Amino acid sequence: KREAEEAQQREEEAARRAVEEAARQKAEQEEAQRRAKEEAKRKVEEEAKQAEEAERLRKEEEDAKQKRDEEAKRVARLLELEQARREAEQLPTPEEGANGQGAPEEKKMSVEELKEKAALDASLWARKQAAVRKQAKVEKQGEGLLKAARRQKRDWVQQWVQALPTGDLEPVPENKPEKVRPAQKEAMARRKRTRSPTLTPPGSEAGDSDGQRGPAGGQHTEQG
Repeated sequence: KREAEEAQQREEEAARRAVEEAARQKAEQEEAQRRAKEEAKRKVEEEAKQAEEAERLRKEEEDAKQKRDEEAKRVARLLELEQARREAEQLPTPEEGANGQGAPEEKKMSVEELKEKAALDASLWARKQAAVRKQAKVEKQGEGLLKAARRQKRDWVQQWVQALPTGDLEPVPENKPEKVRPAQKEAMARRKRTRSPTLTPPGSEAGDSDGQRGPAGGQHTEQG
């Protein structure tokens, strides 16, 4: 009976090991398939990148060729314009010269010199355009800063006004003109006449307390 139990245990152990081995092999197979898929995907992506790089290089080569062709056409056009200018000015030929004795040959601009001149002109134009764009950008930034400063100042003023206390405030009394009494008015007129006696009209001092006229008043009366 014990031997039968041991044999059964051995069979169960062998079956368990077989199941574990099958599971391990299946896992290894799945891992290998996953790695193969990843490798294939990586190769496809790498081929796509290589194709994109080749297309980019081809496009750059085409652009460079087009630029070279345009540069050659522009140089040829400059040469044609230079030749037309010379023909229009009717310059003497180097063999005949102005006096017919064979003047020295005039130095002509070569293609390389024309290319250098064209490149220099293009560089100067590009620098000028860059300076214009930079100045416009600076002016735009300055306008933006001014607008932001105005908005900030307006916000500060609004916050300050809102922070002012509004309760328990007494109204500001209205300034009312004081009423001038007749006696005060007469005293002011008397002081004014005392300060400027020559401007006192005749008979205006009849109501004074002393009852006497000033010399200016008498003179004025005599003149009248």
